[in-house]
Amino acid sequence: MKHTEKEILDIAKDVLRKLEFPYDKSVELKAIAVDKKDNRFSKPTWVVAYQIAIQFTPRRLAFLYIDDETGAPLLIFHSHANVYLTLNEDGTIEKTVKRYGED
Repeated sequence: MKHTEKEILDIAKDVLRKLEFPYDKSVELKAIAVDKKDNRFSKPTWVVAYQIAIQFTPRRLAFLYIDDETGAPLLIFHSHANVYLTLNEDGTIEKTVKRYGED
């Protein structure tokens, strides 16, 4: 892995801040290295990434994926939608929301 867990967690906190994503800041974020085929992205792909578990209510989780090679956010996956993320050159993040059941 190119990034350390601490570096990825710092990136994750910055991404969540930029997106104004509501989560329980009293619960520690955890990062898990993912280096297998994962089809949650826009197409099945091999990706080396970190998965960060985010608790945003006591009974609900979301997962943020961060590319290990670039440190760019890729996706937020939760029970209602996938939020595809694109990091712009100026550091802003664009998001495309695909809710489950929508075509």
